[in-house]
Amino acid sequence: IVAYNRIDGKTTVKTGEMATVRVRGVFSQDTTGPMTVEEYQTMAGGMRFGAEFVVQSLCHTCEAPTSEERDRQKNLVNFVKDRGGVGLKGGEGIIHTIANRFVAPTDIIVGGDSHTRTPRGISFPGASDIVASCMKYGKMDMVMDPVVKVVFKGTLQPGMTARDMVSMLVTEADKQGFGKGVYSGTVIEMYGAEH
Repeated sequence: IVAYNRIDGKTTVKTGEMATVRVRGVFSQDTTGPMTVEEYQTMAGGMRFGAEFVVQSLCHTCEAPTSEERDRQKNLVNFVKDRGGVGLKGGEGIIHTIANRFVAPTDIIVGGDSHTRTPRGISFPGASDIVASCMKYGKMDMVMDPVVKVVFKGTLQPGMTARDMVSMLVTEADKQGFGKGVYSGTVIEMYGAEH
């Protein structure tokens, strides 16, 4: 997926290699969103996003108990909508589940949430400056992490998701003595286990 999205003239990527890649989608959430907007404006961001789609959620503060939080939510949603993005309403869902409706199997996604993940494509969490840069330019430079291919056999039980499969991998690695952080800094390519 990373090699497919390279825009620096190369068609392959190896572990440890720097690559400039197209970022098709960006996920922004409400607790880090204000910092992302500030970073975007510092970059003289412009009125159109460079990423093909940007989704702003209000999933962390959707109850909005104060007028200050309601104003912040309105500003975030308007900021994204004014630049061609999608602004979710409070209660419409969690960013890393709802935004997955937009993700294609070949996409690179960057999100402002530490547990950004997608069941298709490849996703990376990012700090507000990285998220803002991906919004603005629709690309990023990255060093390719090691890749581990995991093949599941059998059929997923109803209701199981890619997130459940990743959690199971971490649990099994810990049980086998590798520790819970064995996959940290690693891209996990998952295959098999159809519904």
